[in-house]
Amino acid sequence: LMRHTTTGAKESAQSSATRPASSTQLGLDGRKENAASTQAKLRAVARTLFGKLGYDGTALTTICSEAGVTTGALYHHFGDKKGLFAAVAEELDGQLVQLAHHVSSQALLRGASPWDAFLASVDALLATGIDPAGRNQIAHAQAGRQRVAGTSRISDHESKVEPAQRGEH
Repeated sequence: LMRHTTTGAKESAQSSATRPASSTQLGLDGRKENAASTQAKLRAVARTLFGKLGYDGTALTTICSEAGVTTGALYHHFGDKKGLFAAVAEELDGQLVQLAHHVSSQALLRGASPWDAFLASVDALLATGIDPAGRNQIAHAQAGRQRVAGTSRISDHESKVEPAQRGEH
């Protein structure tokens, strides 16, 4: 059994008051922070590489090397390349939704009608698609989603449709 003295308790309280709080005392878990940082690095590097090289052209070893992590870390956090791609696509989708919401909200604050605010958000999304970097990321994200899901690309499907079926003469 440990015995506590009144003076020991006072000394402990005084010394803890002068010591900086540890991450455990602050309720922060260093492992969770490290995991979040690792995931963020992997998503950022993968997003860049998927945007430049496409899903098929991007190797896991390249992603991990550029992110400064092991392939084991990628598998631990995302399961596989498809899981990482899904996380990147979800992040991109979320950013596009945030952009549309922000533009729409700003238009409403300036007195625009709900319809005009909607159109402003659509314009912002289209402008992102016109920007080569934004267009490249969106196009590769869409193509990768379809490949991961096992569906064909729209252009592949349209090439199999007769011109008369597409409304062409």
